[in-house]
Amino acid sequence: MTAEIGGVRIRPSRPEDFEALVALRNVGLHPVRQWTVEHRRHWEATTRDPNTLLEIGEDPDGRIVALGELDAGGSFRQSDGTLFTNVRVAPSHRRLGIGTVLADHIERVARERGAPRLLGTVPEGEPEVLAWVRRRGWQERWRQYESYIHISDLMRDVLGVVAPRGVEILELPAYFARVGRDDGIRQLHDMYQRSVTDTPGNPEPPFSVQGFRDQLIEGPLAAPDLSLVALVEGAPVGITINFRRGPARAHTAFTGTEREWRRRGVARALKAAAMLKARAAGVRVMLTANDRTNVPMLRLNQWMGYAPLPAIVHIERVLTGGAAD
Repeated sequence: MTAEIGGVRIRPSRPEDFEALVALRNVGLHPVRQWTVEHRRHWEATTRDPNTLLEIGEDPDGRIVALGELDAGGSFRQSDGTLFTNVRVAPSHRRLGIGTVLADHIERVARERGAPRLLGTVPEGEPEVLAWVRRRGWQERWRQYESYIHISDLMRDVLGVVAPRGVEILELPAYFARVGRDDGIRQLHDMYQRSVTDTPGNPEPPFSVQGFRDQLIEGPLAAPDLSLVALVEGAPVGITINFRRGPARAHTAFTGTEREWRRRGVARALKAAAMLKARAAGVRVMLTANDRTNVPMLRLNQWMGYAPLPAIVHIERVLTGGAAD
């Protein structure tokens, strides 16, 4: 796509645009949420494919002030052909029609590819953007609440957490060495599926065993040395999986326990042990995310000292396959 709106030229992205695009993605984000170039490269390794569409807006001085993208989601690929999209315009260039041109183009391409719907996210802290997508026919699906903690500020109560009697906590590599990698991944995926089924909020289906392996266990962001399994008599009853988000940040991607072991301190012990390992590995900030209806986990994170961030609003645009609605 090539076009010009208000002096801004729309063109396909080139490899040399990468660092400027990272800077644009970071506009308006809390510092602990911002991408590093390295983290973004790792992330795109899991989400990009040859059909990824990425258009950018370049001002007369050569600065990148807008982006519009469309992809299948990589390991998050949806079985019904749903696609993922993102449109960002620098605050200095909003209300010029740039976002509308990019969004219209993305929707046309998505319809041509037969996508039944589009998924995206909007920061809660940008109400004008949320109002804009609603006018375009998008609907809110759910809200994800991230929170963070500076590990140097760990409270004494967290430092003193111990596993419940009879519960052994192992790092992922040690667990796989004990039971075998393939069997271990299968066992953890079985427990993950049971845990996700009971977790309120996120309406998306859980990962398949291959997606679980590719994204959570062996993906380019995976941090097996910071991810832990809780065992009782050798069987897994809980897990916490963490990602790296740059050299000094980590993100808890999933924490879950078997039903009969909930409210017995297993998740608390896993998260506390992971924090200590992360601190020893040079991590300075830990992040985590939950749906607002997952009250037990929100309370646990609050007890551990996590501070809340503005929500991430997950949105959906249903496509009918015809002309724009």
